[in-house]
Amino acid sequence: MSAYDRQNPFSSRILERYSLNRRPETKRIMHLALDLKGSGIVYEPGDCLAVLPQNTIEIAERIASFFSGNHEALVQFFCQEANLCRVTRKLSELLGAAVGHHVVDVLEASGRHDLPFSRDLFLPLLPRLYSIASAHCAVGEEAHLVVKEVRYHLDGKEYEGTASSFLCSHACVGQTPIPIYLHKTAHFVLPREPATPLIMVGPGTGIAPFRAFMQHKEFSAHSLDHSWLFFGEQHEASDFFYEDFWKELAAKGLKLDCAFSRDQKAKVYVQHKMWEKRQQLWQWLEEGAHLYVCGKLDSMAKDVEKMITDIIAQEGSRSRESAHKYLHDLHASKRYIRDVY
Repeated sequence: MSAYDRQNPFSSRILERYSLNRRPETKRIMHLALDLKGSGIVYEPGDCLAVLPQNTIEIAERIASFFSGNHEALVQFFCQEANLCRVTRKLSELLGAAVGHHVVDVLEASGRHDLPFSRDLFLPLLPRLYSIASAHCAVGEEAHLVVKEVRYHLDGKEYEGTASSFLCSHACVGQTPIPIYLHKTAHFVLPREPATPLIMVGPGTGIAPFRAFMQHKEFSAHSLDHSWLFFGEQHEASDFFYEDFWKELAAKGLKLDCAFSRDQKAKVYVQHKMWEKRQQLWQWLEEGAHLYVCGKLDSMAKDVEKMITDIIAQEGSRSRESAHKYLHDLHASKRYIRDVY
């Protein structure tokens, strides 16, 4: 067990960073390899890496200028410890009628300076959890991540995600310290028996833990004949993350079904591919397959779960109530496992 935690993280560095999609001007999905050398961190497929992000020096300087006190200490606090994306009630009350989406907005709108500083005016900057996209046995003292850089517009201003932009843009490869620690998973793990069939549903960045699963199986010389991946993104030409890796594994036995939603007039998602293959999918479930779903909680996870229920009802000749019970039993027996965010 690693000795590192939120209070005592390991200081890593980015060894390698590159875009996984071929049109980074439309969105940035990045592959990152983080250095674990000297950490003693040993992870298993399904584990997560906790990253303690940092705000940029520029934004920390701007915010520190509004408060009285030691400027350097304030900059360090705003860089490393404060959540600057959410305005607390206490800060709003201190500033009166000032409004805005982010801390810097309300401070600049208030026009006030030499404000009394207090830590409880701000929410803490919390660690972000990322599914590890590599198998330790295959890559050694590295951990790979798949990170989507968050950027969005509100009221004519552009904003960025703190952690994702720290990792994808602001941190310098090989230089910037990246504070991390291991977050073990208790549930999203490979079956003990290597021959157990696996059904993996991982659209978008949800592909990450399944790359770790398959690296582990390949390195361990386990058969891929009973592994099945459903992957989805927008365009095959630009958004097929780790395309060569998956095609190489498909040639070795991996069953691969991809849904590229924008490559045809009617949008096609992973759940539609699952319905197309419903007979074989049901057969795999009946033969003891473990079903994993990783990705966004909102629409994807709900749509996939509804489709799984539809398949159980259709192919198992069951009522909706009976299909829900079947899925509940799969979950209870740790054969239906989700990692959603």
